Amino acid sequence: MIVRDSDYLKLELTKLFAENGEGLAFLQQVTLDGLWYWDLDQPDNRWMSPKCWAALGYGLDEADHLSEEWQAHVFPEDLELSAANLEQHRADPLCPYDQVLRCKHRNGSTVWIHSHGVAIRDEQGHATRMLGLHHNITHIKQLEQRHKKNLHIIDELYASTKVALEEAEALFTSSPDAKLQVDQDGFIVRGNPEAVHLFGYSEAELLDMNIDLLVPEAYREAHAKGRSSIQLDPRARAMTGASRVIQACTKSRQTIQIEIRLNSLQTRYGSHVVATIRDVTEYNLMVTSLQQTRAENKCLTIDATTDPLTGLYNRRYFKKQANKEFANSWRYNNELSLILFDIDNFKQFNDLYGHVVGDQVLQQIGHSATDIIRNGDTLARFGGEEFVVLLPMTGLHAAQALAERIRQDISDLRVAVADRPLLGVTISAGISARESQDKNVQKVIERADAAMYQAKALGRNRIVVSEPDAQSNSGLG
Repeated sequence: MIVRDSDYLKLELTKLFAENGEGLAFLQQVTLDGLWYWDLDQPDNRWMSPKCWAALGYGLDEADHLSEEWQAHVFPEDLELSAANLEQHRADPLCPYDQVLRCKHRNGSTVWIHSHGVAIRDEQGHATRMLGLHHNITHIKQLEQRHKKNLHIIDELYASTKVALEEAEALFTSSPDAKLQVDQDGFIVRGNPEAVHLFGYSEAELLDMNIDLLVPEAYREAHAKGRSSIQLDPRARAMTGASRVIQACTKSRQTIQIEIRLNSLQTRYGSHVVATIRDVTEYNLMVTSLQQTRAENKCLTIDATTDPLTGLYNRRYFKKQANKEFANSWRYNNELSLILFDIDNFKQFNDLYGHVVGDQVLQQIGHSATDIIRNGDTLARFGGEEFVVLLPMTGLHAAQALAERIRQDISDLRVAVADRPLLGVTISAGISARESQDKNVQKVIERADAAMYQAKALGRNRIVVSEPDAQSNSGLG
């Protein structure tokens, strides 16, 4: 056995601890969070420094140095692991005793203690004592738990972000509309299959292009300026959500009409714009065709219902409207009157002044009567120089008053003829109303026609009212 010169220091230190309590007190103070010494031959006896008990919230005079008292504060599963580790260390010095124990604090909280120690053995190598240290690692464990919780939150955020990104990519790729993502300089950084199909470029070709190249050459400069304003002007960016229709060109140089909607997208590379594009060429052609058809149908309707000379309704439309109003009058027991008037001596106008002047007379009479009739009344050119006014919900007296206004207004008309004095015009009118025995509106027209010819026979420029049949009762229906 080799004896070193410094071995005497070890002996002196051992003697110092045996004879001088100050050395042991110093060792307790500097050994982390506690020092403990255990008699393995008498397991119930364990000495623990005040720091050991202070870690659990107890003072020195509040705890006995008994193993069972300390072990009562240790979690059972940790105590079981600690006992197994101790037995391994007692049997094999090369197997260290090193355990982390969860203990119950006086206030009910959990305290984490890192306990490690070494067996003191007799000459035969049997462990008789255990000398160990305690280190309160509760703060470290709390940080570990918080770190694990944060890692779990980060994992969840990562997973949800990954799913959201995958969903966004799927929406971009599978969109039924063409989509292009453009950077602040106008270069295309992403395009979906519909964009490839719409413009005829491959995806690789699109990613090498500036968006301006998809605009017809005549509009490229204006498009570039507009694109720059969207990037630079916050007010312009606020308007990007609205859609508009513009022209675009394909790889084959075909010009198409597209509906485009722009949305800002903030990326780590700066502000980008996502363009949602829909080809509306065929749609617009269809709309144009429908509008033309509608206009043509309107013209046909006007031609079918309107007198081309005066712009009034024609006889065909009048008969249709008269039958409708007659049916309503009969069904709801409402009054219905009719004025039929004819231009006096109209044949002489045509013979003396020509058909041009005659046409002017017809037009002016149509305008004059139109200004007098009410909403809901129907004025029509009945044929030649005859005009008719249908008056729903109107009795004979009101019809006579309206007819008199028309007659007076027309008699005040003057028609200009070159190199001749202004010509005056008069009319003769007959008025009738629906009677109870009438089965159709033709009867009403016939009575008004008879009254009109009576007015002519009495000297023209007058109104004759067809009086109700004497056998008709006071009711209409």
